[in-house]
Amino acid sequence: MTKNYLFSIITIFLFSTFSFSQVSVGSEEWTNQSQPVEPWYEYSYSQTIYNANLINASGQITGLKYFATPTTDLENTGTWDIYMAHTDLNEHPQNEDGAYSYIDPSELTLVFSGSVEVVDQIVTITLDTPFDYNGTQNLIVAGHDTMDTGSYDGSGDDFYASLYDGTSRIALVSYNDSTPIDGLAPPTPYDALLRYANIVFEGISQQCPNPTDISVSNILGTSADLTWSSGENV
Repeated sequence: MTKNYLFSIITIFLFSTFSFSQVSVGSEEWTNQSQPVEPWYEYSYSQTIYNANLINASGQITGLKYFATPTTDLENTGTWDIYMAHTDLNEHPQNEDGAYSYIDPSELTLVFSGSVEVVDQIVTITLDTPFDYNGTQNLIVAGHDTMDTGSYDGSGDDFYASLYDGTSRIALVSYNDSTPIDGLAPPTPYDALLRYANIVFEGISQQCPNPTDISVSNILGTSADLTWSSGENV
């Protein structure tokens, strides 16, 4: 009876590991990238392109996580709109004069609108409208700070970001302290950046081969040897 019980625990753990539904993109600790919002300004807007190769998954995205610096509390920048869309672009386009331009906001879908908070340096967002990501095109995530308090947060309040390829301008940002930004008609971007905000996409998981030829041996009271095949030739 003990052996069967132990085998069940091991099997449940193994399969839950392979099916964990979230994808993390980015682990570096760059700051001052103004994404998904810029807390040091009262109003801000950003569009970030996440390459499909980084995500390496498809399915329904149900939530997002962002990772904040220790001082970040979003006291004055804690009401957001989040938009998402597919795109074939690998970076933001430039006009004839060399200026970068936002992807037309009419092509984006509003997936969240409401208050957010920082808990243990993490902002966790459950999408109002889950987004069906096809896994082949790149993904745009736009962040819009809509909170109007007449103030802004500290200069050290920020979110961590990672470098993409060192050449592609994958993020555009705008921010100011005087004029609310229209998320459906954002102004000319103030900066075109090489880095993307570190993010977790919840509800999807990266593709892993199903384990096969699972075997358990040397089962003792508190231990066992577990082996399996990856299910494909590598």
